[in-house]
Amino acid sequence: MPSRTLGLIKPDSFERRLVGDIISAIEFRGQLRLAACKTEYMTQDRAKEFYAEHKDRSNFEKMTQFMASGPVLAMRLESDKDNAWELWRKMLRDLRSKYRSGAGDKNSAHGSDSAEAAERELAFFGLAD
Repeated sequence: MPSRTLGLIKPDSFERRLVGDIISAIEFRGQLRLAACKTEYMTQDRAKEFYAEHKDRSNFEKMTQFMASGPVLAMRLESDKDNAWELWRKMLRDLRSKYRSGAGDKNSAHGSDSAEAAERELAFFGLAD
């Protein structure tokens, strides 16, 4: 079974019409493949549930409001290597550097920070199967 992770394209990328560029970057690098995806409009309550582990951060309200401000694209990214989440996080650094809009949470995309988090987050968006 391939390794997998969640990639989440955030509302600012939709607003700035960067979704296609981000997906193209994933495909161009060839390390990950887009195995499944779905667009969702998160409510702030759902965003709070997704980011619950960060509830004590000073920017929690702002972050969850932002995530509820427009659509997100949840993607199951897969790799034949055993470190899909690490491959995505490395790619994410480049994407964020290129597409970040302003400070803080408007950083274009999200990536799971471990294999365990990836499975939990994929299940959250119904992309575990």
